[in-house]
Amino acid sequence: MELRRPTLEDKDAILEMIAEFDVEKSYMHGGMGSTWKRAKDYEDWLKIVERQEDVANLPAGWVPAIQFLSFDETGLPLGFLALRLSLNDKLFVEGGHIGYSIRPS
Repeated sequence: MELRRPTLEDKDAILEMIAEFDVEKSYMHGGMGSTWKRAKDYEDWLKIVERQEDVANLPAGWVPAIQFLSFDETGLPLGFLALRLSLNDKLFVEGGHIGYSIRPS
């Protein structure tokens, strides 16, 4: 398994995985659901993900985080992992430093 930041080259594989999530009925943890809902398209999502590493770029109540994706040995994306660099009061109680979403089976 490989864990790395998302890139433009990952677009088709990630969009396919996102289509498997029911975004309206379930919350994709790890920052994916909330950032995906704010993005206009994949390229915009990549920019949001990059900017979310700096607290100065975040909406009130958000914490900085680094977004990663896990891929199997064939290159199939398995899920998202957000490594939160700090915690707010809510995340301190529930959520913690790691958020994640896994590909539906």
